[in-house]
Parts: sequence; structure tokens; C-alpha cells
Amino acid sequence: MALPSGAELLALLASGDDILVKNALQRLCYAIEAGQRVDLSRDPRLYAAIVNLKGSTDRYVRRWLYKLVALLRIGQLAPWLIGQLDGVDTDPENISWAAGALHVVAGRAFARRNLAGVGIDPDAVAIQLAAGYFQVSAPVERSVLRKAMDDDDPLLHRWISLRYGRDPSVLPKEVLADLVSGSTASVTEYAVWAIHNDPHGRIADIPLYPQDFAKFPSSVRRWYLRVLLKDRANLLPYIDLVRQGMSDEAPAVREGLALGLIDTSFSADFADELSGWYVRERDPVVRLAIARSMFSQRRRHQQFQQLLGAERRAEGSLVGRLFSADRSPRPSKIFVPTSRRRRKGSVLRSPLPAILGESQENVYLLGIDTVDFSKRTDRQQYTIFRDLLDSLRHEEVLAVEDPADIATLLTGDGVFVGFRKVTSRLSPIRVALRLKRMYEELRGYELRFGINSGPATWVFFDSGGPQLISHAVNWTARVMSAAGANQILISDSYYQQCIRPAADELPEVKFDSVSGHTTKHGEPLPMWQVVS
Repeated sequence: MALPSGAELLALLASGDDILVKNALQRLCYAIEAGQRVDLSRDPRLYAAIVNLKGSTDRYVRRWLYKLVALLRIGQLAPWLIGQLDGVDTDPENISWAAGALHVVAGRAFARRNLAGVGIDPDAVAIQLAAGYFQVSAPVERSVLRKAMDDDDPLLHRWISLRYGRDPSVLPKEVLADLVSGSTASVTEYAVWAIHNDPHGRIADIPLYPQDFAKFPSSVRRWYLRVLLKDRANLLPYIDLVRQGMSDEAPAVREGLALGLIDTSFSADFADELSGWYVRERDPVVRLAIARSMFSQRRRHQQFQQLLGAERRAEGSLVGRLFSADRSPRPSKIFVPTSRRRRKGSVLRSPLPAILGESQENVYLLGIDTVDFSKRTDRQQYTIFRDLLDSLRHEEVLAVEDPADIATLLTGDGVFVGFRKVTSRLSPIRVALRLKRMYEELRGYELRFGINSGPATWVFFDSGGPQLISHAVNWTARVMSAAGANQILISDSYYQQCIRPAADELPEVKFDSVSGHTTKHGEPLPMWQVVS
């Protein structure tokens, strides 16, 4: 997936065309759902342009803004979401998206209370499905699926497809076949979209015949072509459908075709056809989509360079501005890099870091483990692990620490976080309490927590963060292993040294002694559990 530049996003948001504005929001949402971390604070101009859309009169712009707010966890916008739900936005699907976003940014209890306060049933099936959309690997309960499928409400059928498109593992694929032949065009459209979003989805999964393509509703034709072009080998066998799409009366179909061609390799003959289509096309949104296809293949086909060059010389051309010769190839700075690039001319370092020094100090440890992690699919395991790290990264307690005072030990199904400073001795319990509360309300899987403290050797390297050599890590693992789902257990030493002296700093938290646990060597394992 090619990430847009900051200039491109700003140009789309400032275009005054609701379709192009929606396009910018969509590309951000797609990037986040594909695993890209986004931090809007890195570009205040872009952040302002996005939040200024809160007053948009276009229902689709509002819908995608709700989704983006949820994906970015912008908790400050919870009051605005409540206002939208209190009669400002009357579109039924928009209401469900806003309700789902409120669950994410403010928590389940807060969302349910405020939904009821504005006259919306928090137990409505559409609200349940929307709230679950943003949970990681949360399966759709059979009772909810049955209610949605048995109901005649197209909104519920669309939400079933949305949930499948977000994560195919949460629903049986067979339900999509029924939805493709749904009672309304929108139900069929969403089902075909879900098949497109499924990494393994293909044209054979759609129980519609290509011979009937012209009879499909335009919204279905759009996504049928997108599914078709997921497999590059389909371009020539179905060139007749592609040509029909180029001259389709509906601009949305033509745009969908152009977007589907972005990642498709094609011959010089087809490049000539695409160039001719671009010259004939008059819809600005479709022209922009074709330009993106040409830009992605500009090095292979000279005529694309010439057409884009002509646009750059044309006064007032949006395509010329977005694909100018001096356009930065770099994605917007809101897309946080996942790895550091090696500077040009620098010498490659050994993959093993060199030790710079060590220090004998205490460590305050939090261990986190995922319950039943081994029973998940590889994709679910990766998603869960990424979600856990993202949650920790957004913890304010961690964000204000000096990186040299934090040690992170990754285990695959969890993580150990060690705090170095004595002023951070309560950070493990505070982080555990917040994560426990959040995961109980918003996630479809469970964590267990163990907390301990003790002496440690802090080892510092020439690259990366510090590491720990300490018996305290092993003891933390033992405490954590004794915990149940969504349970926080604390070693007796941590409780006596850190919790008891600072009880007034945690007035809302109660602890009970836990006995009867031993290590595998028969050593007693005295612990305390959080009970409130």
C-alpha cells in the first residue's frame, strides 16, 4: 500500500469536493487497519484540517471521520460524538459508527450510559456489532449473528459484512454468500466489499456471474471489478469487463476500476488504452484515480510521464499539483516509521549491539501475558501482539520516561516492562490497572498481569534500549503465570516495599492476600491480588 504524502492529504482535504475529502479519510483508515501507526500530532496542519471536518454536511465524510476518530483513539472528541448521537446525525449507519467510536475512545460503561441518555438502546444489535468492530479478534457471538441474519434490517446485514471485512476470522465465510444475494443493493455491495477485503477473497467467492455484470447495481459493479483485479491474471481473460468499466455511466464504477489497476501490471497495449481513457475522462475524481494508476507505472510506460507532465503545466490542475515533478516521494510524517533507515554512505553495523556499560540498581517490573495465545491463528497472534505494544506505547506513564530508564523484554505472547527510577515504582500497577480496565471493555481476548521488584543489573548498549539481568524477572514470570484471565497479581516483596508505603496514592485500589501457590521447585509464592 502506497502511503500518501502530507501535501496530497492536505490538497484532498482542502479540495472542497466531499468525495475527495472522503478519499483522504479512507486512505488514512486503510493505512491504520493495515498496521501502519499514525500520529496526527506530528503534523498540526493536517490534524487541524481533519478535525475541522466535524461540521461536514456530507454523511459519508462524517461516517469516515467517526471511524478515523475510533482508530486513532482520540478521546478528546468523546463529547462531540455524544452531541452527534443526540440528534445531530440522523443517518442510521452513521449513528452506529459514532456509537462504536464512543465505545473505543471513552470505554464501554461510559458509552452505554451516554447512549441511553440520548435515547439510543446500547444493547441494539447494530450498536453491539459496531462496538465489536474495533476490538481485536473479537468473534461475533452466535446469538448476535442469528439475530442480525434473521432480521430484515439492511443495516444489520451491512454490519455483518463490515465485521467480516475487518477480520475474516470472526465470522464464517458462508454468511457472505447469503448477503451477496441480499434484498438491497447496499447489502450486496457491502458483502462484495468484504470479499475484496479478505486477503484470500477471489472472484469465485461471489455468487454472481460476470455475464450479468451490466445488470448489477453500480455500487456492486464497482466492487466486483475491485475483486476481479486483485488477481493480476484476471486482466486479460476479463478484458471485456474492464473495457465496460472504462465506459460505465456511473463515475463510482470507473473510479473503482482505476483504483483496482494501481497495483496491476499491464502490457504496453493496455497502457495505451489507459492513456486514451484518461484523455476522454471528464470526472475529476475518476481522473485522479487514473492518475494514481499512471503514477505507479510511470517508469514502465513513457506515455504516462508525458500525460502527467502536461497536467503539471496546466493551470489549476489538481492532478498536476498532486503528481508534480518536485512532489516528495516520502509519505506524510504522520506515518510513524517502524524502522530506522540507514543513512547513505554509513557503514553497516553488526546486528549484535556492543555493551557500553552496566549499573546495579533496582527494577520495578510489570509482566503481561496473553491468555490462550497459542490457540490463535498466526494472523491473530500478530494482531494481538501489535495491539498490546501499541497500547503500551500510548501509555502516558511510559511516554514521559527517559528511554534509558525503561527496559522492554518481548516474549512473543506478551512483554515485560522494567522501570528503573524509584519515582516510577508505582508505574507497573498503574499501567496494569489501566490496561486491565481497557481490555475488559474493548478487546476480544484477555491478559494476565504479574508485578514484582528487586535488584538488577542494567546493561546499556550502543543501540537500542537497556536490558536486564535479574532474578526479579524470573520471579515476575512466576507471579504472572499464577494469574487468571484479567487478573493482576503482585509479589509480596513489591507489595510490602512499594504498595503499602504509598497506599494513599492508590486510594481506589484494594488488595487481598493470596496463598497456596508455590514455584515448580516447591518454594512458597506469597502474593497479593487486586480486588477493586
